Amino acid sequence: MAAPCHSGTIAAMSATPDFHPRSSEASGEQVFFVLAIAFIVLLGTIVLGFFLPVGAGVALNFGVLGIVLALIGAYLSRLLSDA
Repeated sequence: MAAPCHSGTIAAMSATPDFHPRSSEASGEQVFFVLAIAFIVLLGTIVLGFFLPVGAGVALNFGVLGIVLALIGAYLSRLLSDA
């Protein structure tokens, strides 16, 4: 038997109904994984910089650090904005 929808029409029953609409808010788990990925990228850059000449390694580390901080800052500002 079909179940009535909110609009008053009859809809077929689904094997996997989605009664909980997805929210547009990021969960704490998403924030954790974004920060964990950024940390792993920075660790990988430090390890890679170890095998480069000193000047190139330092420049690489600061360059990647700037990019990662900019991306994390943009993500967190989008997350914390009211819109």
